[in-house]
Amino acid sequence: MLLDTIEETNERIERFRTLYEKTLPDFLTKPHVIIGCGSIGGYVARILGQIGVEKVILWDHDEIEEVNLGPQGFFAADVGSKKVRARSEEIRLLSPETTVESNVS
Repeated sequence: MLLDTIEETNERIERFRTLYEKTLPDFLTKPHVIIGCGSIGGYVARILGQIGVEKVILWDHDEIEEVNLGPQGFFAADVGSKKVRARSEEIRLLSPETTVESNVS
């Protein structure tokens, strides 16, 4: 059967709720390392800040080029800057309570 019964759906929701309540505090308090601050890494870092993680550690050696503006969410004023520095500033503006550690390797 493709559709769950109401009882099966309620059980699934309860299992998810229990898992969520057990893991969320740890998820928010542990540091998260993001290697690469471009497209995927940049969006993940931003989301982690927005949901309230306490610390994000960013690693990237690349500089922002004009081709990065659209797909990676940077601004024209960021061209020539290190991706990790621009992304750190963005997270700090969006989520001042999140500690951001920037590493240029």
